[in-house]
Amino acid sequence: MAASLPVLLLAWALGLNLALGRLARPSTGAVDNGAACAVLLALAERLAAGAVPTGRTCVTLAILGGEEVNMQGSRALVRHWRKLKAGRSRMTAVNLELMGQRGGYVLWERDGNALRTMPADGALSALVADAVRAVTGKAPEREPLINSDAYSFLAAGIPAAVLGTRDPRYGTGGLHRPTDSPARVDPARLAEGVAVLAEIIRRVDAAP
Repeated sequence: MAASLPVLLLAWALGLNLALGRLARPSTGAVDNGAACAVLLALAERLAAGAVPTGRTCVTLAILGGEEVNMQGSRALVRHWRKLKAGRSRMTAVNLELMGQRGGYVLWERDGNALRTMPADGALSALVADAVRAVTGKAPEREPLINSDAYSFLAAGIPAAVLGTRDPRYGTGGLHRPTDSPARVDPARLAEGVAVLAEIIRRVDAAP
């Protein structure tokens, strides 16, 4: 019974969260995670136009659903990638969270939940940090923990890093509620996010 108590508490908290969510005013999802989708779509346009050289690197842009429901989208993508792995070299994943806010960039050090966490890939996180610094002139700040789709990749042995931004007022919080509004998203920061991803692609392609 003692061993099952954390699972029961987690299930109770999740059920309470879902129940209260039905009674509260909904979030527009502008920051979590519409802004990241906008960045990926803009990057897709640049890739299609040949404006972002990819060299020998195959770039997959994935807009994933079901993160709050056992990460269904990312788990499905990982299963697909495993089928392709035999004919490929290394795979890496950069997960976007909370993009386009007016504060500094953020890299999370660990990903997971109350039961288990895993460290983000150190080498990939350092590469992403260097790309952010090259585009913006400032290094990203570090946050200790997030629960995101990157966990699916890390659990499968695929190096992953989680990149986002901080809001001057709410930080990395104020989500899943009306405070997650379009007013928190700066279009100029979205364009900057595309430039950061393009620099990440360039650096990944140049790596040994």
